[in-house]
Amino acid sequence: MLGEIATMTGYVKAPRTTYAVKHPLKARKMARVRHEIEDAFTPGRLALGLSVLVAIPLGIWLGRRYAQVRRARAETD
Repeated sequence: MLGEIATMTGYVKAPRTTYAVKHPLKARKMARVRHEIEDAFTPGRLALGLSVLVAIPLGIWLGRRYAQVRRARAETD
């Protein structure tokens, strides 16, 4: 009973520290995932990903448009 009260008090005052003390392996895994997510979504990588998302459809559209124009010119010649 007294241990449960102490645990609950610990969770109220410092939940992250208390969780890390009671579940060290899970806390380490959670910290690693949090760190990897922070490293994965850097502004440069986001900009690169967004530029690829814009460039591919734009390139497809331009290629189709170019082929359409060439066909139209070939028919008039």
